[in-house]
Amino acid sequence: MPIDLRLNSPGGSVFDAVAIYNALKRHSGEITVWIDGIAASAASYIAMAGDEIIMPENAFLMMVLSEEVCLRRSMALASVRP
Repeated sequence: MPIDLRLNSPGGSVFDAVAIYNALKRHSGEITVWIDGIAASAASYIAMAGDEIIMPENAFLMMVLSEEVCLRRSMALASVRP
């Protein structure tokens, strides 16, 4: 049975997003993700579970580069001297 998933979310808990992503990937049917307005942060991770992602020209898919965030934080911490 196919799933049509409608997303419009600024994001939320990455742990919840991982659980939702994994549940969707276990589904044997085709998954179509519709981004109606915004899929940002954790919601963008959920969107990646789709076999097809459809969004209008004025919708937003905003991903966070967690590696960059970690690198910037480690660089900032390294610059702190006792």
